[in-house]
Amino acid sequence: MTVKMSSESTAGHYTIIEMIHPPLVGPALHIHPTHPESLCFGSEYTFYRGDETIVVKTGDCIAIPPGVPHRYKSEIE
Repeated sequence: MTVKMSSESTAGHYTIIEMIHPPLVGPALHIHPTHPESLCFGSEYTFYRGDETIVVKTGDCIAIPPGVPHRYKSEIE
């Protein structure tokens, strides 16, 4: 994980992080109770947002509202 822009550099408005996951790896199910999250993908992932399961491809982006449970995993082996 590489922090590209910290919240300190954006007056607390957002943070930009680049993450590279090994095959079939991703974060556990979690929520952000007070802020939205947006993700853009550099390869194929399976993304779980609330009750949705979404297969994302290279270049796809996903938005997650505050309080919505989500997780994802890399599908590249």
